Amino acid sequence: MLAEQRRQRIENSPLGLANSLRGMGAGAQDYILDRMDVIDVPSLFLAGALDTRYAALAPVLASKGAGAEHCIIETAGHTTHLEQPEAWTRMVRSFLDKHAPRGLE
Repeated sequence: MLAEQRRQRIENSPLGLANSLRGMGAGAQDYILDRMDVIDVPSLFLAGALDTRYAALAPVLASKGAGAEHCIIETAGHTTHLEQPEAWTRMVRSFLDKHAPRGLE
């Protein structure tokens, strides 16, 4: 799976990647840390430990939001759902079990 992901990424065009970063990258997004207190629904900030930037940011974001939590997946990088799907599913399921209404399955 990781080899296939790498193959697909290598085939991306430099222009397409640059445009993606310009339009959707972290630098193109609004700064939200000072507005986290307005989120009044449970939130989960999940990051891979190998993605040090987001692993450091997840607990900071969670500390600012009411009912927010963070989870770090120790053996994953930026694509936690692909690198460690079982751990990702377990963490998301645990969060949803605590906060989502029952009977929607």
